[in-house]
Amino acid sequence: MKIHFYTLCKDEEELLPHVLKHYEQFVEKIVVFVNIPIHDRSIEIIDAHHLCARHSFDTQGKLRDDIHVQIKNYCWKESAGEADWVIVADMDELLFHENLFDYLKECSKEGITVPLTQGVEMFADQMPKIGTRITDQITAGVHSQDFSKSIIFDPNKIEEISYEAGAHICWPEGYVKYSKTAELKVLHYKYIGGLARLKRRWNTMGDSLSQENIDNGWGVLRKDENELVRLYNMIRLNAGQVL
Repeated sequence: MKIHFYTLCKDEEELLPHVLKHYEQFVEKIVVFVNIPIHDRSIEIIDAHHLCARHSFDTQGKLRDDIHVQIKNYCWKESAGEADWVIVADMDELLFHENLFDYLKECSKEGITVPLTQGVEMFADQMPKIGTRITDQITAGVHSQDFSKSIIFDPNKIEEISYEAGAHICWPEGYVKYSKTAELKVLHYKYIGGLARLKRRWNTMGDSLSQENIDNGWGVLRKDENELVRLYNMIRLNAGQVL
């Protein structure tokens, strides 16, 4: 079974080693679209990994969810005829299943082309240590319908995935058959590393919002640090063991 993983990257040197360590367990190829300019070691980390291919795009320092979704809607098409499954996800979204290959084989037998997922907001007040799988270190979280995203599908049966901005919603075309239950998890490793780290990232992204994002209401809550504190506390107070 061949699986290809596609993702976006903007200054992710903290999380990137953990993401690569997770996906290298079961994917054959990792394609990273880097939003230049990069201000940390992300490119160095990507180029040093044997499974990674790197492409660059430039949004002039602005957060452009319209460009992000264009990339997500087309990048995977090169895997048609080469991979059995593709994963198209943000850097902090990890697909998880205890027996992924066995489950996907069953999906293929049943003709399932878009397996449903269960989203989980993961939580930890510290960053994971390099060298150990993040899913073994950070195992608490809160179930999230918003992150029950269709990040994995069959590129040979799906002709268009048609994500909307943020990829929380998609409108696939082609031979579309969803699984009846959500056996896969999408682990969203955003709320980790403590509130001070989250505030820095939140405000950096808020300051970089493009006019396109503002006009469409994409990510505009990042202009309000109080919203981050509210979400952080809600997840912190409700987090339980999910792995």
